[in-house]
Amino acid sequence: MRDASDEVALDGQDALLSALRAAALRGGLDAAGGTARAIRAVGALMTDADDARRAACLRTLRYVCATPACWASVHGAGLDTLVSRALQRGGQPTEERVQALKLVRAALRADCGACADAFASALVRVARDGADALRLPALESLRDFAARHAEAAAAQGTLLVLVDAIVPAHAPDAPTPRACADALNGATPGAARAAPDGDDDGAIVEPVVLTLLLLLDLPSTRAHARPALTLARLSAPLLALHAEGSTGRSERAARVMALMLRSWTGLILLAASGVLSSVIGALAGAGDDGLRLLIDLVAPCLLLRELSLIHISEPTRRTP
Repeated sequence: MRDASDEVALDGQDALLSALRAAALRGGLDAAGGTARAIRAVGALMTDADDARRAACLRTLRYVCATPACWASVHGAGLDTLVSRALQRGGQPTEERVQALKLVRAALRADCGACADAFASALVRVARDGADALRLPALESLRDFAARHAEAAAAQGTLLVLVDAIVPAHAPDAPTPRACADALNGATPGAARAAPDGDDDGAIVEPVVLTLLLLLDLPSTRAHARPALTLARLSAPLLALHAEGSTGRSERAARVMALMLRSWTGLILLAASGVLSSVIGALAGAGDDGLRLLIDLVAPCLLLRELSLIHISEPTRRTP
């Protein structure tokens, strides 16, 4: 048990963290190496056994670090490793993990230098854990990181994680063309952000697709996005439609394809890579439901709203 002297020491540590946050907000840590000393003081408390105190340290570090030199001091003190471990500790949204996520997001939006590798790796591990309560915020942070630093994101495997999040690569699926068409009819540009029942990742489909289109559009980032592999992964479920079964992956793939066909970048890349012709061939050979899905995909990009309302029925036999 703690005695009175321990309580006084703990109160002093909390007061120190509060004072550092207040000084950082006032800009009073910039002179005479005050920021570096503050980072060392916070680092000394980062290994405390108290979860609340570690969370306070992470919050203080986010306030203090405002320049590339600050992040260099964080990396030099090894605090980037401690922050990464805090983010990956457990799968629940504890205060410590939330503060670690806020710190990592702020760091990746800035020029955090050598800290970016550890922070991005931690986000990738969280994003790959389907049971983690912070998976969606981690995916959103990775999306923002990829849009700002495409080369670093590609080196960390961030883009593959994002592609796998919107169209899972290993989910067992035998979708029906009719179910995909029905799902697509509700996935208008305004409604694409709404996730279907039980589809928690559906809300990030449109932001991730728009980010991928941005990276594929710019010559400086196109090579990092690996267009051939990305387009093949996104369209694979539509090339394996069956007569009956579950629909999760292919509903996602249909939404992704519809979003890409509504942009010049997506339309040109899909046509130039041969993916569009492969999808058209697969859907055209999937019967009336496949043809319906094909029309629902193609009509919006051709501005032919009437085509999507056409009812495809079985041809009637003529009697002699």
